[in-house]
Amino acid sequence: MAAFIRHAVALGFKEICFLDHLTITDSVRPMTMEVAEVPLYFQAIQRLKRDYSDRIGIKAGLEIEFHPRHTGLFNQIVADFAFDVIGSSIHQLDEVDIVSGPNGSGAANPDPDHLQHRYLDYLEMMLGYEYFDIICHLDLPKKFGGNLSPSFDDRLADLLSKTAGRNLAIEVNTSGYDHAAAEAYPSPHILATLNQTGIAVTIGSDAHRPEEIGRHFGRATEMLQSAGIGHLTVFTARRPSQVPIPPCRFPSKRLPPSRNALP
Repeated sequence: MAAFIRHAVALGFKEICFLDHLTITDSVRPMTMEVAEVPLYFQAIQRLKRDYSDRIGIKAGLEIEFHPRHTGLFNQIVADFAFDVIGSSIHQLDEVDIVSGPNGSGAANPDPDHLQHRYLDYLEMMLGYEYFDIICHLDLPKKFGGNLSPSFDDRLADLLSKTAGRNLAIEVNTSGYDHAAAEAYPSPHILATLNQTGIAVTIGSDAHRPEEIGRHFGRATEMLQSAGIGHLTVFTARRPSQVPIPPCRFPSKRLPPSRNALP
């Protein structure tokens, strides 16, 4: 984590928030945190916060992969640690991994339309819980370049309208520019919907190595401003506040793949 912090300092960031993955599932997922590692992770961030206090603000976050059978454990974890922000995401649908390839894994050639709507089923279930503050990479099913159906967009818009009364933010995840989707998560037209309904947004680079911090932030901020969005939401002790979108010139070139990066 220190390498990530040093790179953020070199880029001129005033603040960095770690949002490492926690996956609790019935199958094995490599390169994600286990429940027993959460205390070590949290304490490591507290130490780094002290060590770098004169150079950059550091916040402790956690990205929890949604699983409907483990929400009680999620609630316990977020109650036990004073995280600044909790994100929630969906990577698996009925044990089908939708981030590892265009057809997922765990099923033989799953139907894309079926996966899209199963994703929305999971999203609707996830929105029934309150353990999280941010929805991460909202329209992930487009990752491998397939078009999302009009019915997906219509149903997603309906689900988003139900979040307007909550203190939730949608993550603008810039890793999508480096995927076959070739655009951030979520799409510009979804951002326009978020602006119309008053749903807050935040931004993240989904950096799995230090060089990816701030990737495509310039492109993303231009997209946000084109959608009429002038502020980002940030969290401290799980309380949201608004900051104006600053002028931004961070790396926009595609980076070479890392052997250690998640897909």
